[in-house]
Amino acid sequence: MTAEILSCIRRAANSTEKAQLPDRLMKLSREDKMEVIENALFVNGRAFTLDQPAEPLFGVKDGKLITIVFRGCGCTLTEWEPEEIEGEYA
Repeated sequence: MTAEILSCIRRAANSTEKAQLPDRLMKLSREDKMEVIENALFVNGRAFTLDQPAEPLFGVKDGKLITIVFRGCGCTLTEWEPEEIEGEYA
């Protein structure tokens, strides 16, 4: 059984195929216009429910989504390229 598991892990690690998203999820492209309104993401004027990233929204700057995570006395802002964003239209 352990040999089978290791074989599966090796095949997955060596696979050149991209992981498939569930049918309902989609990735954004650079042409999509993003805006954050009242802590909700809108893409091309339509509400968009995020699957990834799963962090609180901060805003959009230079075509990148900015998320914020508070830790202790500070916070961390993360920029997300449109191609890294996964979700679906609401």
